Amino acid sequence: MTLVKIIDGGADYEYRIVGDAQAQAYTVPLQGRRISDISVTAPWFGQIAASTYDYVRRSGEPLAMRGRVGREFPEAKFVYHESVFLPLGASDDAVDHLLIVSTNVFNAFSRDAATRAARSPH
Repeated sequence: MTLVKIIDGGADYEYRIVGDAQAQAYTVPLQGRRISDISVTAPWFGQIAASTYDYVRRSGEPLAMRGRVGREFPEAKFVYHESVFLPLGASDDAVDHLLIVSTNVFNAFSRDAATRAARSPH
């Protein structure tokens, strides 16, 4: 789970709460940082995160995503995710936070499962 504060109507985003699983999913430290700061050293992360957050903020509607992770997140420690982005605020026009809930299949788990499957006699 991650809670993101919207700064100045979407000019920036700040990671207020980052759960352990999310912190472990990326090589980029997120807790207490803003997208503008992260984008300096990890532009790939900043660009994708900001565009997703902008969409949810502007629409005022939840967004669910799932799929394999590849070139778009070159330093991610996971290979598959299911995520929901929830806008929070007084109204659809006053979204001031985003709540993100995700589940990830980590690279190590994926490799271990593939190895076990290859060794299985079935």
